[in-house]
Amino acid sequence: MALTRRGLLFGVGDAHVYEAPEAAKDEGIGPAAPRERERAQVPGGAGSFKAFLAKCVGCQLCIRECRHHVLKASSRLDHLHKPELDFRLGWCPPECSRCGAVCPAGALKPVSEDEKLKAHLGVAKWHKENCLAAKGVICNACLRHCPVGAITHDKSGRPLVDEAKCIGCGACEFFCPARPATAMQVEGVSR
Repeated sequence: MALTRRGLLFGVGDAHVYEAPEAAKDEGIGPAAPRERERAQVPGGAGSFKAFLAKCVGCQLCIRECRHHVLKASSRLDHLHKPELDFRLGWCPPECSRCGAVCPAGALKPVSEDEKLKAHLGVAKWHKENCLAAKGVICNACLRHCPVGAITHDKSGRPLVDEAKCIGCGACEFFCPARPATAMQVEGVSR
């Protein structure tokens, strides 16, 4: 489809097709179903969500530069076409701050890995109804991929999230094999 003025305004037209990220394709996993989040998440280096929205000009350079494919243009009316994190597409590793390095408006600032580990972009929530472990399948994808050790398992193999440790990077959600919806979902924190 060609991009039209209507498409630009309403997010239709030359729409982005959600393909499974390479890591998921290697494991034979397709993309997860879209799920509404209570709060949108913005990358580390944004400071507060309110400050980010005030400074962001919607140029989408950060989206184009994101090596991990976690940034997308928002379709939410309160920040239409400005970047937000979508963990169905990728995750936000602590060592990466490319988005802050390319932001011309200062809405995102480059942050060190140490700063990003303290930023707490969000917190992972476990959805028992979608979890393979809750259905008796041995799965520890969320535990294996969490870069900060915020996820452990109880005796039955079900994930437990330590909210004080969780930085909201989205690795647990991205690598979760449960479909159509993942068992882990990262929600933004109010900042």
